[in-house]
Amino acid sequence: MNSFFERITGYKNHILLGILILLILGGIGYFVWQKVYITPISEILENASEFDRQEVTIRGTVRRVFAVPLLNKSFALVQDKTGEIWCRLERTDVKEGQAISVTGVVHKLFEIPGLELRVIAIAEKSSE
Repeated sequence: MNSFFERITGYKNHILLGILILLILGGIGYFVWQKVYITPISEILENASEFDRQEVTIRGTVRRVFAVPLLNKSFALVQDKTGEIWCRLERTDVKEGQAISVTGVVHKLFEIPGLELRVIAIAEKSSE
C-alpha cells in the first residue's frame, strides 16, 4: 500500500502537468486571438463603408503624433505593413516610433469618389 507521502507526490506531478498544459493552451489561444482580432489597416481603408461605426483593433507603429494635454487626448498616424490610418487616442503618452495597439471605432469622415479622396479615422475606446 502506498504511503500518504507517495500519494501526495504523485498528485503533485499531475498538478504540475495540468498547469503546464493550461499554459501551453493559453499561449496558443492568445496567439490565435491576436491573429483573428487584429485588423490590417489596408482592409479598413479598402472597405471603409463596411467598417464605418464598427469596432476594430489595429496594431502598428506610431509615425506622427500630436498631443492635446488639456483634453488628455492625442492624434497619431499609425502604420502597419499594409497601410496607415489616423487614430484619436485617449492618452497622451505615445511617442513616434512606438509600437501600439488601438481598439476603437472606425469613422468614415468624408469621401470624394471622383478624386479618390477619403478620410477615415479610428477613435480609440476609453479604457474607463
